[in-house]
Amino acid sequence: MEQQAAQRLQVLAQQMSLGAEGVQGLRRQDCSAGDSAAYQRRNSALDDVVIVAALRTPLTKAKRGGLKDTDAVDLLATVFKAVIDKTHINPRDIGDIVVGSVLGPSSQRANEARIASFFAGIPEEVPVHTVNRQCSSGLQAIASVAASIKARYYGVGLAAGVETMSSNPMAWEGGINPRIEEYPKAQGCLMPMGVTSENVAAAFGIDRKTQDEFAAKSHRKAAAAQAAGKFNSEIVPVSTKVKDPKSGAEKPVVVSADDGIRPGATAQSLASLPTVFKKNGTTTAGNSSQVGCVMIWLAGQFLIGNFLWFNKGQLAHCECS
Repeated sequence: MEQQAAQRLQVLAQQMSLGAEGVQGLRRQDCSAGDSAAYQRRNSALDDVVIVAALRTPLTKAKRGGLKDTDAVDLLATVFKAVIDKTHINPRDIGDIVVGSVLGPSSQRANEARIASFFAGIPEEVPVHTVNRQCSSGLQAIASVAASIKARYYGVGLAAGVETMSSNPMAWEGGINPRIEEYPKAQGCLMPMGVTSENVAAAFGIDRKTQDEFAAKSHRKAAAAQAAGKFNSEIVPVSTKVKDPKSGAEKPVVVSADDGIRPGATAQSLASLPTVFKKNGTTTAGNSSQVGCVMIWLAGQFLIGNFLWFNKGQLAHCECS
């Protein structure tokens, strides 16, 4: 017994080594079963969630941009179909479709997402639902699909986010409960996001000049990326129509590029734009972001052998605060 114990201690001692920096660690040894072992060595866990494909529509100006007359159904259907065509996934293999959206009427937007799935050739057996976590709605859709894949409810899911502020501007529908006056925190729920941006800028001392300088750099970088074709692989062209505001005549167009980028923007030119939410405020059309439609296809690592050539990365962590 003592001899066997000594041999075991010797094996353990051999497996311990001193690292290059003098830190004690473990040294890898080949398994006695060799590479014929009945398992496959992996650098990732089988329950990891993998991003297989990510596509989007162009991001355009509200009320004036190329997609101003395009509804959420056509935006979603266009990207749904593009993801399927690009990856050759069998639509029947999709376990669920989750669409994040803030401004669309709740039940109507859910039906619009369902209609869009039919337009894209997705069978009725594939469920669709929407989520709303305000500005993080698209991220919540991704987190929801990823969590379901990790729990093995299904192996493949689509997560999306869609907004069209030309059709669904920020507004409050219906009456307001009068008891809200008793709860200051509840009153904050009525605050528009644009006013929130003004309050945050004031609280942290971010003045108009700083924002315009940052925005000008962002516009220049985006313009350079657009000119170099760096957005082409992620943008899905949208075949749609644009209505003339005066005559009402409709003209067919294909929108294939972001139209909100200001290539020649400078801090000085942006400073001439009027503020939107507050007199003498800081938020303008030139230093604010735009919206559109984005689609991400997620799959479980246990299925990734089927889609290996599309692997874009892994979803590591999601947290709400």
